[in-house]
Amino acid sequence: MTHNFADTYDVDKRKMLLETENIRVDTLHLKEGQIIPWHKHTEMDDTFVCLTGETIFFSDRKQKNIKLSPREQ
Repeated sequence: MTHNFADTYDVDKRKMLLETENIRVDTLHLKEGQIIPWHKHTEMDDTFVCLTGETIFFSDRKQKNIKLSPREQ
């Protein structure tokens, strides 16, 4: 389930919490200014939960930027 693209961008910390044939749960910690380049998954879906700070991501489905604050998903 792991994809090679994940190793091409820099994040402060990355930890895999769980990986099975059907699910993968990762935590990514980004410092202010770090980004994950836009990409699209064709065989899986992402769910985002912001734990601290603020997260902004582009939703291809909704065609807009979405901003998450702590504890939002």
